[in-house]
Amino acid sequence: MSDLESQSGKDRQKNRIKFLKFAIVSIVAFSAGCFLGSVTSMSNSEVQRSFDVFESTTNRDSSSDEKRETASIKEEILGRWEQKSTVGVSEYIDAENGSMFYKMFAKKMEADVEYELLEPDVFKSTFYVSWMSIPLEYPLRFDEPYEYKSPNGEWVTSKAQYRNEFNDIFVNTQGGSEGPTTTRIEIINDEMILTSTIVNQNISCKRFYRRKA
Repeated sequence: MSDLESQSGKDRQKNRIKFLKFAIVSIVAFSAGCFLGSVTSMSNSEVQRSFDVFESTTNRDSSSDEKRETASIKEEILGRWEQKSTVGVSEYIDAENGSMFYKMFAKKMEADVEYELLEPDVFKSTFYVSWMSIPLEYPLRFDEPYEYKSPNGEWVTSKAQYRNEFNDIFVNTQGGSEGPTTTRIEIINDEMILTSTIVNQNISCKRFYRRKA
């Protein structure tokens, strides 16, 4: 083989190697482009999915926070409460038309009150008077009207309702000598407020309680 033929063979070999290198680089570049495009598309999908999960979690947490902030007073009143102060109690008791003994007793009475859930929509309120050995117990029902003996010894009938728009408890009572009365129970800034009203006389009193440790 002549030197010219040998050189020509080497040139062809180099050209084939260059072509193979170019083909390999092209395939790698194309594959890389497809892979990166797939990764980019997948990343966008993952980002959107992560955002959706975050948004759903945030909404769920916000809803949970809102539910915690607006817990039903029927749950919040449970437990024992200590009386802090009163407004208008003496005047209210005078308007109840109770006996002299009852008036003396009621005006001096300061008591803790405890609410217990006995069954769904059926509660018991217990008043612990410091100088009485036996506490005073009264029903509180939301399922039906209920009858009991009032503190001044008269049989009365009450009907309690939970008012969602105010998140309070509103009790209408009939049968007492003072006429129809209402009692509103609300909790504001961790303070329980009982507002009693003699409807026909438009006389009210308030009792303020704080949760007992």
